[in-house]
Amino acid sequence: ELDDGTYRAGVIRSEAQLRSIKNQVESDKAELRQRDEELALAEDNAAFTSRELDRLQKLKQEQAVSESVLDAARHDRDVATRQVAVLKQQRAVLLAKLAGDPNLPPEQHPDYVQAFAEHAVVSAAVEHCRVKAPFAGIASKTPQVGQYATSGAPIMSIVSDSKVWVEANLKETDLTNVRVGQPVKLHVDAYPDRTFDGVVDSISQATGSEFSILPAQNATGNWVKVVQRVPLRIRVTSRFDDAPLRAGTSTTVDIDTSDVAPALRLGDAD
Repeated sequence: ELDDGTYRAGVIRSEAQLRSIKNQVESDKAELRQRDEELALAEDNAAFTSRELDRLQKLKQEQAVSESVLDAARHDRDVATRQVAVLKQQRAVLLAKLAGDPNLPPEQHPDYVQAFAEHAVVSAAVEHCRVKAPFAGIASKTPQVGQYATSGAPIMSIVSDSKVWVEANLKETDLTNVRVGQPVKLHVDAYPDRTFDGVVDSISQATGSEFSILPAQNATGNWVKVVQRVPLRIRVTSRFDDAPLRAGTSTTVDIDTSDVAPALRLGDAD
């Protein structure tokens, strides 16, 4: 387990940011509703001042009102019209903050989505501080508390204690009747008085030398024929709770080839 203090602080910060964005969205919605009310009131006032100006202009033609009264009416009409324009602009700004949707849920706001993605990243970093083995087994070497770990470098090796197999390298001349699924008897040197059961799990499609760093080049005139060995995996089926099978130990295998079946190709097995 790695020190996750820094990452946990990042999780707390990202959670606070999510709450802040959610509150801001709700605040913008409330302010937008307020602007809508103010805009409706301003439009009513603008309509009234416009009608009032029309009436005064008719009265002015009859010399029933003074020029100063008419100027005041024009001023009121112009102020009301500009107030409507200002409120519309403020409403457009608030609507843009809500991504153009006044009913947008806070969880769908772009800022919230981005902050949630960042929260997922830091949360995953916390989970990655706990390194879990892919299977149960025995660790060959455990790191010490406070030891530094380098990214990409192994810090321990784990040997499975439940899924055990034997890698046998048989001569190519011994593979004539060997098939996948045949029963196997295993004799482990560490337990000379005990026999384990197994089954042929897979047979390699190439010899071991083919996968070496410098495979043999046989296209020369000095080629000498050498019997090749083919890797073969045998799955151990016996219980070995009281006799642990350790990696790297020597084993002798006896494969029962009495019931020879057609060779299985990759993809033919159910």
